[in-house]
Amino acid sequence: MRLRTLLEASEIDYTLVQGSGNEEIRGVAIDSRKVEPQCLFMGLPGTKVKGSQFVEDAVARGASAVLVSHDEADEVLGKVPDSVAVVTVPDIRQAAGFIAHAFFGKPSEKLKLVGITGTNGKTTCAFLIDSILRAWGKKTGISGTICQRLGEKECAASLTTPDCVEFHRFLKRAVDMGLEYVVTEVSSHALDQGRVEGARFETSLFTNLTRDHLDYHKDFESYFQAKSLLFSSHYSMCCAINLDDPYGKRLWEQTNIKKYSYGQGERGLDVHPLEARLDRNGIHATIRVGHEEISLKSSLLGRHNLQNILASAAVALTLGVPSQAIKQGIEALDSIPGRLEPVGTTDVTALVDYAHTPDAVRNVLLALSEIKGSGRIITVIGCGGDRDRGKRPEMAATACRYSDLAIFTSDNPRSEDPARIIDDMIQGVEQSLRARMRVIEDRKEAIFWACSQLRAGDLLLVAGKGHEDYQIIGQSRLSFDDSKVLARGLERRASTLLKEAGAAGKFTPVLRNVCRATGGKCHARYEFVSFDSVSTDSRQIEPGQLFWALKGERFDGNKFVDKALEKGASCAVCREFQ
Repeated sequence: MRLRTLLEASEIDYTLVQGSGNEEIRGVAIDSRKVEPQCLFMGLPGTKVKGSQFVEDAVARGASAVLVSHDEADEVLGKVPDSVAVVTVPDIRQAAGFIAHAFFGKPSEKLKLVGITGTNGKTTCAFLIDSILRAWGKKTGISGTICQRLGEKECAASLTTPDCVEFHRFLKRAVDMGLEYVVTEVSSHALDQGRVEGARFETSLFTNLTRDHLDYHKDFESYFQAKSLLFSSHYSMCCAINLDDPYGKRLWEQTNIKKYSYGQGERGLDVHPLEARLDRNGIHATIRVGHEEISLKSSLLGRHNLQNILASAAVALTLGVPSQAIKQGIEALDSIPGRLEPVGTTDVTALVDYAHTPDAVRNVLLALSEIKGSGRIITVIGCGGDRDRGKRPEMAATACRYSDLAIFTSDNPRSEDPARIIDDMIQGVEQSLRARMRVIEDRKEAIFWACSQLRAGDLLLVAGKGHEDYQIIGQSRLSFDDSKVLARGLERRASTLLKEAGAAGKFTPVLRNVCRATGGKCHARYEFVSFDSVSTDSRQIEPGQLFWALKGERFDGNKFVDKALEKGASCAVCREFQ
């Protein structure tokens, strides 16, 4: 594609200050390290540097043209040879998005794009909407915090919303694969930085607005204005808005596009619940969607997930999805990675959740309070480093207020001292609640200790990191998965309980009782296999013992089940066995 052809297709205001416009463009990039020969490099500014600082590097890598802001023209002309075209624009972020959109063939015009923004609930709503569309028989893709998926092909996501080049490249791949819908989370950063410029959304969803990202936006008004951009005719043709949220009500008044309302507070909204029952098994509800009533059951937990179900049904209403597909799609989604994700099946309820804002923590704990019965709530929680310090005391206070026991620990401390972060948290906890608080800085040890404190019927929440499989300490990105660590903690607890019960003569040592105590499964013919004691070390196993296959830092006991049985173990407890 020729440079001038690309610029005209982008429908932007531009000035060609050097070059003929006939330069061949075979790629576009905003990262000079990704520039290839005959590429257009678009020098977007960062938080601390000008994009023009990387022009020379881009040219050295073979860029045939560069795009910069009008006010950087003179600076750039002195850095590039005459053979490289120089284009200037008044708004480089907007221009870059439209250029990427045009370069990849304007993909958002060839499929139906659903955008989701808000502080909390974006990922859950994205998965619910995707499930509804699939139940309707549509070919779908999804892009968000957890992953990017096209059809059945999935890869990890590095950002909630990728940069403009990667975003439109993703949409182009969706078109090439014959997909009909793409559901995408749209962060406030993405809207402020123009990452989705050029895209056209069939419908958009507003979930809520609470404290988050104030290290970037500085104040709530800037945060709201960034979110509200998605609900203009510049981006979206239609929208669904949460009218339980005060900022949702404000957005409702100011948007001029076609709009649908949802919420739990008023009966007159387009989507609202008629009745709902919440327990540890999930949500049983009848909801009104437009003029129809839908009775459904979901394995998702808590009132905030009822809100997410309403939001997703409202989006489905904007798209004309039949009620049967709405019901089937909601019921088909069992769980979402790191969103009140259940871990293990025992006499307790253990959950991992991404809640990392004061409001998200409050919503999750209130949801658990509704379903806990006579059990206690134990919460493991930390706060991220190099982020908004103001939310730390709020999150800690919320955790103590709505938990019977709150363990403060490390999250992703980044460059900060974890102890200092925890000190910031403690400042928010009133003296009368500090007896509920315990500090264990090491996150693994905090989770293990929390597991050791569980009694039958309790609920354990590990909050903050959700689906993440890493922990950022200093400049290092270390392997760490809350769900895996929690599973190990629960295994250790179960092993300890069995040993104690056996020693006290309160437990008949047969495999069926082990399964009942742990929620495990065994082949029927082995239900009454007995054992006289428990061992977690395959090297020291003795005939007649039960081998409990724990996973440690260096060794995974599941790999030694065969050896334990060969040495005379009568049975084994493990995660999987071939």
